[in-house]
Amino acid sequence: MKILKSFTLAEVLITLVVIGIIAAITVPVIQAYYTEQATIAKVKKIYSTLSQGINKIKIDGLDMEDWGAFKNSYSNALNLESYIKSNFNILKYCGNAGSQQASECWSKEAKLMNGNSYWRDNGDGKGWGDYAYTFILNDGTYVNFGANELTEQVGVNSNIGTIIFFDINGDSKPNIVGKDIFATVITQNGIVPAYNDKTSEEKESDCSLTGTGFSCIFNYLKK
Repeated sequence: MKILKSFTLAEVLITLVVIGIIAAITVPVIQAYYTEQATIAKVKKIYSTLSQGINKIKIDGLDMEDWGAFKNSYSNALNLESYIKSNFNILKYCGNAGSQQASECWSKEAKLMNGNSYWRDNGDGKGWGDYAYTFILNDGTYVNFGANELTEQVGVNSNIGTIIFFDINGDSKPNIVGKDIFATVITQNGIVPAYNDKTSEEKESDCSLTGTGFSCIFNYLKK
């Protein structure tokens, strides 16, 4: 007479509990890793795309010194439209922030890493900023591209006076600087990351839960 051996119900349940605990610990870690890797790849790609586009615009004949004029004049800003359309692969162009259509490319509120509101639609439906362009690249990246006087706020001293913000996942959350929103600044030599002029200690402090998050772009570009 043969005796058949098998696991008891208690043994099976214990095994399942152990597997569940291991999965609960490892799955979030794996997901966070792949999310970070995807963010790194996207930030590097968009930074390269923006850099190449700005260099093409410069070759097309727009002197870098002329960028500073866009921060003070809506009519001057309009002249930038043809350069943008011809040097970037655009899925949707929403025009200057002075138009209602601009909100279709970037109207959401953004927050800094520390939770403070950074910039929002003021209720007029015109999206971010004045004398700035909003458009969507073919890969779905939202771009706020144009002139303003905020370069020092993002850690760069530039007489050009132009920032390019980009959101790597479009209108999706979290809409937080340093998480999915990043900034570059146009200088005489092309674009540089936000916080480019700051020290290593200042960058580390800024890319924290008490900072703005603008310096976090360096963490992705250097990996």
